[in-house]
Amino acid sequence: MSGFVTTFCRFSGLRRRIACAGLCVLSTLCLAADNVRYVDVNHILGTRNNSYFPELLNLALSKTQQEYGSYKLEAVTAPITQNRQFKEIDKGTVDVFWTMTTTAREQQAIAVPVPLMKGLYGMRLLAINRHDQSVFDTIKDLPDFNGYIALQGADWPDVTILQAAGLKVSTEVEERYRYTFLHLNQGFYYPRGLTEIFAEMERHPHADLSVERKHLFVYPAAIYFFVSHARPNLAERLTTGLNKAIADGSFDRVFFDFEGHQSWISQARLSQRTVHWMDNPLISDIPQKTRIRALQQQLLDSANRVDNRP
Repeated sequence: MSGFVTTFCRFSGLRRRIACAGLCVLSTLCLAADNVRYVDVNHILGTRNNSYFPELLNLALSKTQQEYGSYKLEAVTAPITQNRQFKEIDKGTVDVFWTMTTTAREQQAIAVPVPLMKGLYGMRLLAINRHDQSVFDTIKDLPDFNGYIALQGADWPDVTILQAAGLKVSTEVEERYRYTFLHLNQGFYYPRGLTEIFAEMERHPHADLSVERKHLFVYPAAIYFFVSHARPNLAERLTTGLNKAIADGSFDRVFFDFEGHQSWISQARLSQRTVHWMDNPLISDIPQKTRIRALQQQLLDSANRVDNRP
């Protein structure tokens, strides 16, 4: 394109000059990279747990260069809460982020409807004060948890999900103090994703904490990429790229090869746990729920085969 523009612009005349200017603009647009800004959660939390998502973001963009052109990823390191991310995306501070989907959130931004974690974020282990394990051993079903209180973040969708299941929830303890609070207090538990709990426990090796060993909460929850309404082409590009990655197997390779995923699923010993299935009232789309549950069941079946291997 640039060579053609140079040759064309050697000719004189007003019409030629006008056409030349238009071609130069077109040439610049064609060469411009698709700049994609995202929140660098690893920098904010000081962990590598979330580096999986930028890796998937890069994979989806790389799969679509032929159709959509080149791209440039830019990390934004300002601390942003889950609800705040939607405000920042409206302001144009970021172009894309990942979080748990709800029907309401899908109105606030464009959801890319591909479960990035195969439903794993809806599979929750419980962080507890280790002195409470003997009591948790006696629990058989969800109503038995009512003698205890779940700790959660005030703006987390999980609050509504747990309360809908009849569980008591407290949002009064700030995130940075929750493990310290558990260390100092019995009678509470902190549901965390398989990809979160073991790494978080490693940062508190001397505390009176443990991963509860008998129970697993499972509800249809999916992490999606969310994109600004001002950038529908980016949402379309990510949807196309992720589906291409699923089709050619590269999505699964990134998921299962990511440092921690296999090891955390193995550490969880899922086959030895009582599974407590819950509904997610924040997702109204029944086919969407069914798809997420099928992915979660596949993970459970896979873990059972591994756990029961001779």
